[in-house]
Amino acid sequence: MADSDHIQPQSPATGVAADGNEVDRLVRHLTQAELARRWRKSIRTIERWRLRGVGPAHLNIGGVLYRLSDIEEYERDQLRQKAARRTKSRPISADDETP
Repeated sequence: MADSDHIQPQSPATGVAADGNEVDRLVRHLTQAELARRWRKSIRTIERWRLRGVGPAHLNIGGVLYRLSDIEEYERDQLRQKAARRTKSRPISADDETP
């Protein structure tokens, strides 16, 4: 059997797009309840944030779903914002001086 006749098995989580690039075929989704547990918030809080446009992008396909990749991206963005705030210098006030 020639090498060209041998078919390499593919991971079930990957495929090839029309442009030839490898893409994920299996996309993990979380429900509002799963996201609430992940973030240790109430489902109502997650709903309220979604209605206000806060948080990761969501899908509404027979119910609200969040792609895990969008959740992780949102979490990374929040880390960067918090880290950026910590590194900003602030003026020293009289309260900051030690006696």
